[in-house]
Order: sequence, then C-alpha cells, then structure tokens
Amino acid sequence: MSTTAIIAEFNPFHNGHKYLMDKVRTSSDDKIIVIMSGNFTQRGVPAIADKYARAKCALLSGADLVLEMPALYATGSAYDFARGGVTLADKLNVCDTLAFGVEANNNNSEDNSQSLINIDTFNKVADILTEEPDEYKLLLKENLSNGMSFPSAREKAVTDYISQNDSSYSPDDSSEIMKEILSLSNNILALEYIQTLNELKSDIKPLAIQRVGNNYNDASLTGEYSSATAIRNAIDEFCQSGVADKKEGSALSTTMPESSIDCINDFIQNGCITEDALTDWISHKLIEMKYEDINELADIMDSNEDIAHKILNLKAFDSYDSIVDGLKSKEITRSRISRVLVHLIMGISNEDRKKAYDEGTIQYANILGFRRDSSELISKINGVSDLTLINKKSAFSPEANTAASRLWEIDRKATDIYSHICRSECGVIIPPELTSNIIIL
Repeated sequence: MSTTAIIAEFNPFHNGHKYLMDKVRTSSDDKIIVIMSGNFTQRGVPAIADKYARAKCALLSGADLVLEMPALYATGSAYDFARGGVTLADKLNVCDTLAFGVEANNNNSEDNSQSLINIDTFNKVADILTEEPDEYKLLLKENLSNGMSFPSAREKAVTDYISQNDSSYSPDDSSEIMKEILSLSNNILALEYIQTLNELKSDIKPLAIQRVGNNYNDASLTGEYSSATAIRNAIDEFCQSGVADKKEGSALSTTMPESSIDCINDFIQNGCITEDALTDWISHKLIEMKYEDINELADIMDSNEDIAHKILNLKAFDSYDSIVDGLKSKEITRSRISRVLVHLIMGISNEDRKKAYDEGTIQYANILGFRRDSSELISKINGVSDLTLINKKSAFSPEANTAASRLWEIDRKATDIYSHICRSECGVIIPPELTSNIIIL
C-alpha cells in the first residue's frame, strides 16, 4: 500500500483530475490524500463552489481524505502555494509520493508520449534554481542587464547552463524543454513542488503525470479533457444564458464526472460566483483608504510601496476588471494584483506570512472530508503527524499570538466572506467555519 498526496484547487473537479487520480492509484489498497485550497484560489478570486462541495467531488472520484490548505498559502504566489501544500503533505508523515500534472506545448491529445518533459528534467531544473551555481547566476545577470524580463532571462540562463554542462541535451532540445518547463503554469508549480521537497529534505518522491487534453490556461472547451479555465468560462456562459437546468444538455457532461456536476449544481443553478463578486468588497476597502495608510497598504501580502501608491491613486473601481486593469503594469502582473486585492479584503499582511514561515509554515490540517473506509489512514496520521488534525472545528483552539492562531483566524474569515458572496450571488447558505460539517462518504 502506498499513500499519494495531490495538491489541487479542483475549481471545478473535472475529467483531467479524475485521470490524475486513476493514474496514481495502482492498487485498491493505495490511498490518496488531497490537499486542496479552500474557498479562494491562487488567482485571488472566490472558487466556483465552496470547499466542502469540491471536497465531496474529490471523494466521489477516488480521494480518501481531503485536507484544506490554509488560505494564506492557497491565495499566495506559486512559491507560497507550493510551500504550503508540500509542507503540509510532508508533516503528515504518511505520504510516499506527491503526484502532479505537467503539460507540454503539444498537449492537444490524450497521447502526449512525444513530449520531451520527464521528471529527471524537472529535477535538473529545480536543482539549478535551488542551488544557483555561479555560472547560472552570471548568465542570469547578463540577460537581465541586456534588458530581458526576469522570466525570459531565467529561461535563457537555465537553457544555456544546461546546454553547456549536460551533453545529454542538444541546444535545440534544451531550448524547447526550458520554454515548456518555465512558461507553462502547471510546470512552474511542479518546479516549486520539487524545490520545496528538496528544501525540506523530504522522503516524499515526486511523481509527474502528463496532462491530457487542454493546457491549464486554454479558454475553450475541447471535449472530454478540457481545462478548468474553459469549464469555468462555459459555466459562466450557462449562468448568463438563463437556461433553467445548467446540467441537462450542456457541454459540462462531457468534461466533468456526473457526480461533480451534481455536487456544484446548487452553486450554478441560480447564478455563478465570479471575481465580480469581489467588486463591492474591494471598493469599500479602497474608499476608506487615505494617504497615511500607505505603509499599511504596502505591508499587505504580495503588495509593495509601488502597488500601494497605485491603489491610493486609483480613480475608477466600478468593476473588478477596472480595478485590476488600473493597477497592473508590465512589471506587475494581473494575477499578482488579484492576490493583493484578496489579501486586502482578508487583512493578510507580509508580517502574517513571515510569522507563518518563521513558526514552521504549517501547524494544523483542517479535514474537509474523508471516506469511512479510510478511517485507518486518519488514525495513522493522528499517531505520527507533526500537525494537529482538525476534525471538530469548534474544539480547535491554537495558542494565542501564534502563527497557527492567526492562520486559523484568516481561514475562518475567508469562510465568512465567501458565505456572504454565496448568499448574494447564488442563494446558497454556507455555515460559519466552526459549525461546518465534515463530508463523510
């Protein structure tokens, strides 16, 4: 028997996620632990359905236990997202492997066997980025001094370093590989996962599974294996169409397990949750801001003084897009601005982030759901884990003024904010965190 961890958002759970789970389960005795973001995602926006509904989707499709990644990490950069998820998996002390999807630019069919990407290549790149050999640093510095953006400079530096130091790669192959590994979303996360495992000196082995169908950011449905982005776009269109039953006859039935559609149906039947739901929350915060708040704004997680000045000088905030477009720039991406804004709403600061890392990154694991036949796995975790496993929310009371206390406070606030959004956007009532019921199947 082996136990595999999967770090995910499942926003929503689709056939590609089911494919990943089926690939990693090699026998009926194998266990799958999902470490899932809560009600807000790494893009800094609310999830399409609440964390318990999405956990149920995962359990119905093969997961044995679903744990929540604390909101501070779930809404963070790729660096924070990976370190939150991997550290949680490592501290459980039961996981043998960490499975994740990787993608290739030729990722347009179920047969991606021609991709040059493999786990050894990811390990080599992760080692370079972790150790930063002098030769690599010189190449990177030269590229930056020539006016290249950091991502382009890093890609070229890694490419040149591997070409010059590893005879197993031709310059052409090396260039193609680096472009795929260092530019595609899932591959960037995969690198962060491997780097984190290396930093922790973890016994968990990385397991890369080639994605099938659409790449992560593809916006249009393409059949059985469509991206979460494409599926969310389709759901949004269905919500705006006024169709009474969003499931019947829709393209969702070809892209998601039927059980997943049933799990999220309440959230899409009477309206959809999108980033637009954050507009009023952000506007209220921005209206209250004054120039003397500049230091407070600069200390918001993922923010800095430049972003703080932009926020204070923002003129239009009548829609989510107008707010983000008014703040982003060539140097500051849309995704970073979105993260700053959700951290502003939740009150998450750079100091919160620093304290969390200083005190061990992760101190608890909040159970969202499990299968009854996996109770032995939970007992094992309770016996060997370095974390407090939360199965009764109201009884969990971490020591005051600790990182655990602050992270739990943020998680509860995230649920409260999401509850208000659900009530107004789709009429679904979400209970407070302390009275939420774990999903048990």
